[in-house]
Amino acid sequence: MTPIRTLAAADDDLLLAADRLEAARRGFGGRLLDTYRHAVEAAETQPRFHPQVDDPVPGYECRNAAPARYRYRVIYVVLPAELLIVAVAHTSMRPGSWHDRLPTPPP
Repeated sequence: MTPIRTLAAADDDLLLAADRLEAARRGFGGRLLDTYRHAVEAAETQPRFHPQVDDPVPGYECRNAAPARYRYRVIYVVLPAELLIVAVAHTSMRPGSWHDRLPTPPP
């Protein structure tokens, strides 16, 4: 299995999304957290399972896991020694808004 590291900003994204969904409809926030966990587990066992992002960054292998039934995507970077989760972004979010969270320089 590939080790996973999550940026604090991505954790914040996830919790904010779960809170918004929970406020809109009881139980939906918890379901988002469950589907997020399943998406991350799939990435952990098969890092290249999910498709590459539509807004790629030169020098990085960025992938995008879209949890079922939600308009959020988990954006992660495949690095030599780990997967780095950089964002949990709503699909209507401005493309590339998470680019500034990538480590520099490119691996």
